[in-house]
Parts: sequence; structure tokens; C-alpha cells
Amino acid sequence: MFLEWNNGDWACISGNAPPCDPTTGDFPIFNINTISKAFQFFLTVSKPPNTTFTIFVTDWLMAFVPGGRCCVLGFHSAQAGIQDPAGVSVWTWGTFIPHNPDNGFTNPFAPFGDDTMVLSHEIDETYNDPFVQVGGTRVSPWVDGSVSFAQANLETGDVIEGMAAADVVYNVNLPVGGGYTYTVQNVANLEWFTRNPFNGGIYSFPNQGTLSMRHTRWVAPWDPPAGTTARDRPGSSLDHRSNL
Repeated sequence: MFLEWNNGDWACISGNAPPCDPTTGDFPIFNINTISKAFQFFLTVSKPPNTTFTIFVTDWLMAFVPGGRCCVLGFHSAQAGIQDPAGVSVWTWGTFIPHNPDNGFTNPFAPFGDDTMVLSHEIDETYNDPFVQVGGTRVSPWVDGSVSFAQANLETGDVIEGMAAADVVYNVNLPVGGGYTYTVQNVANLEWFTRNPFNGGIYSFPNQGTLSMRHTRWVAPWDPPAGTTARDRPGSSLDHRSNL
């Protein structure tokens, strides 16, 4: 696939015209619609059965939403099956950014997004909320002493991703082959969403201490006072593909 800067397929993260200068943190970023079309092309060619969970892994690929925000490092999706359109095919994309210097470049979002962190986020959410495009697995929006979660779906990674890095990141050291410390994201357990048990349960994993406070219902700022007419909710800043 040939990508054109003039067509808006990619840009420099600084907003400047190319060439981008990664040595100053000015990395190239790609139009999320363009890379989504690329993923669709690969799915069409490979024709995975609906029983296959397809995972796209890219190296240093970061996306932007046209007219919106940067940067998207991954998302999960569902669509009509390729081999069997009567069924559903689920798939996900996550980018891999080494947490160690890579040819002199370092992760501009560190520690967020280091190596397998994005994949751990998206894979966990795919299993818990696979059909996010059609409303997803519906839950009540709640808060605790650590986090406010306004979404009404079972996006287990989104609950924690906006917290402090020490709460988001969980390191897994594998001594094999010279050793490497992989990064995964802590996620919310089902008990956090259901409030069962209401208090004293294990609400997050792998770090069981990330979510541990008593829950209360989250009251949206657009919820109208009693006796007034409801207003339309403001648009969500989240991509419907459930980006990270």
C-alpha cells in the first residue's frame, strides 16, 4: 500500500510538513481510516474463519483520527465474518514500541504503550467486550476512590488506562534468552463492574491493589436535575472501534 502525505494518509506528529524528524520526537503518524482499510485488505485476502481471533501487531505505528485526536495505538473490532457472513469475526490491532532505546529512539508515550502493553489492553477487552460496535457488553457506569468510569460497556482496560502510570503498568520479567521485562496493563475484573462483592473483593488484575475502593454510582454531568427536560449527551471522545 502506497501512502500519500498530500492525501492525508499520514502526517508528522508535530503538525509540520515532512520530513519528520524522529530524533526530536517528531514521529510519523498514520490516518486511522487508512490503516483500517489495510487491515480489511489483509482480512479479505487471508479469509480467517469466524473461529479465529485475528491479531495485527505493528512496529512503531501510531494513528490519528482525522479532525480529532492523536494518538491511537490500538483498537479492537468486530464485523460480519469473511468466510461465513452469517457469523461474526472479531479482531484487534496493537502497536509494539520497545521500552528500551530502539536505534536511538524512545517511546514518546512511555511508560504508556511500552512493548506488549497495548496488546494486553486490546486482547483483554476483545474477550470481555467483543461486539463494542453494536453497544458492547452493557454495564452501569460507576466510580471508586481511584477512578471515574463513564462508559457503559465492559471495556476492562479503559477503566484503568487514565490512572497514574504506577497503577496502569505491570511489569513481567522473563529471564529466557537473556531476559526481557515485558509491559502489560492492569485491567478491571468483572467484580468491579458488578459490585459483587460490593466491598472487599479483587477488582483488578494483575495488580490486585489498583482498584480496591468502595463503589458508588457515577452521575454524569449531563444528567438533568429532577423535574427538568433531559438534554442530549455530548459526543464521546472515544473511537467506536474502541481505540486505546
